[in-house]
Amino acid sequence: PPMKNYGFTLVELLIAMGLMAIFTTFIVSNLRSSRESAVADQTVKNIQSTVKLAQTNASSGVKCGNDGGAHWMVEFYSNHSILKCQYQTNIAQEIWSYDLPTNFTMSVEDQLGTCSFAGVTFAPVTGQISLSCGGIVENQLLELTISNSGGYSKGFTINQQGVINEL
Repeated sequence: PPMKNYGFTLVELLIAMGLMAIFTTFIVSNLRSSRESAVADQTVKNIQSTVKLAQTNASSGVKCGNDGGAHWMVEFYSNHSILKCQYQTNIAQEIWSYDLPTNFTMSVEDQLGTCSFAGVTFAPVTGQISLSCGGIVENQLLELTISNSGGYSKGFTINQQGVINEL
């Protein structure tokens, strides 16, 4: 009587394992990309929230250092941003600093080019905004971009009215 063959051949098993390895590689790379995208999105939201907080604090007269009517500002550097309040001429108090996640950097540009550092300052009560790029204050728009070493980037702009727009 002929022998019944139950099971798979070695070739069939190798083909199935090869396909599983290819699909696993594809899925892992997509998950990594999704994670980097989510980290960049959250980083942009955190920085935008800091700018909005500074604007709200200035326009509502939140006190700083026992003095009301403080100027509120956010400074931007390549790897962090800093929320400050200025309650006397040339005396600024750091409220907090937000460090960008590992492998992420921030670049800032105005109409003239890239800035080594930048800032947004909101005047008390009126909330009037001043944008500075590399120490130059007469700016119409700042463009901030968060990017990582893998090439993913996300950005937004801040204009002279304090409006934030996604890029």
